[in-house]
Amino acid sequence: MELNKSVLDYNNGNLKYHKIKLSQDKEFLHYKTDYVKTPKISSHTLVDMLGKNKWTSAGAAILSNFGLTKRSPFDPYQGYKGGIAEEFAGRYLRRKFGPNADIEAFTVSQFKNFNQFPEAAPFSGVLDIMVHEPLKLPVEVKSKEMKDYEWIALKHMYPQDQLLQGANQAMLAGVDRYMMLWVFLSKSTSDLLREIAKQDLWIWGEDYAQAAKDLELEDSDFKFHSKEFPMDSRLMNAYREKALKRYEEFHKHRRVDRRLFTAAEWKEIKKYIEAQ
Repeated sequence: MELNKSVLDYNNGNLKYHKIKLSQDKEFLHYKTDYVKTPKISSHTLVDMLGKNKWTSAGAAILSNFGLTKRSPFDPYQGYKGGIAEEFAGRYLRRKFGPNADIEAFTVSQFKNFNQFPEAAPFSGVLDIMVHEPLKLPVEVKSKEMKDYEWIALKHMYPQDQLLQGANQAMLAGVDRYMMLWVFLSKSTSDLLREIAKQDLWIWGEDYAQAAKDLELEDSDFKFHSKEFPMDSRLMNAYREKALKRYEEFHKHRRVDRRLFTAAEWKEIKKYIEAQ
């Protein structure tokens, strides 16, 4: 986690930087400013703010969502892998549900502010795939390396953070069930996409169907595992209320509970405060 020195305000197209000023007491990290962003809580952010992501703390997730920390560089391989996985996930679902199935795939760029559900603010999201017929079922697609196949598909050790994302997408869609669909890439496919990313050779934009054709990828290059889960609205409301409380603690009161940071993160925060 690396703190920014300022947060950028995009108010009505007028760019303005506001200095990040932090202080601390025994309970909270305080953000001392006249400006604070009003970000959305995506399904991924929800998981992070609840401390369900083993790679980041809830405190770091809150600071990141409000623009106070520098984001890690995006690995284009992950984007290509995810897009290809969704292309073959659609093919898998058409085989599973038959030729008369009504299946719709989405991309974040087709929605204003990258949000399919503006009425759910501050919660937001875009579905990967929606099965409209023969049943109404949102599908959360996760691309994985083949080394994870045994763990997930055979031992049924489902990543709980991913299930929480899927359940939140179901809540956004207004349904009480969702499907998780894991797409496992063969090593040769992973290696190919990594090399394309490394050499900056991606020319297909968001046209993953054409990319799959040009790269001669076939269904046999993937393994699939799908499972439907019920969405417990009571549990999801509790998760959302917890995340919203943390969100509003920062947005309204400009503070974050110190217990939400790791010891290493707090050491970094203290160095920042002392250097102001």
